[in-house]
Amino acid sequence: MVDIDNLNELERRLAFAREALALGKGGVTKVMNKYHTSRCTVMRGIRELEVGITSGEGYRRKSGGGRKKTEDVYPWLLDEIRAMIERERMKKEWSRVSYAKIRLMLHDEHGVDLSVLTISRLMERYGIVNHW
Repeated sequence: MVDIDNLNELERRLAFAREALALGKGGVTKVMNKYHTSRCTVMRGIRELEVGITSGEGYRRKSGGGRKKTEDVYPWLLDEIRAMIERERMKKEWSRVSYAKIRLMLHDEHGVDLSVLTISRLMERYGIVNHW
């Protein structure tokens, strides 16, 4: 078993790829399940091995690299979700606004395209209550 906690992202992909190739048929799926990683990650590692990348030495993501948090990209988003829920609450005595409806309202009113899963995670993380 690979100690993935001490590897950078490239070294991790290469380790997954080596293990998948060593396992043969079905190796990619076995590695995915064992390490809870995606098929794309393992396959990218295999492609990197095929082109001759054999170590991650000297490779580090730039400081600040990677995907930004949704709430950092849209700093107004949480307040807007709260306001949308409140507006819907005013229309009915009791209701729950679905994540899908919030998603559509965000898209229609602000042109922001977020997944239902992202919206639900944000609301849970910041304690936004969606019922009363």
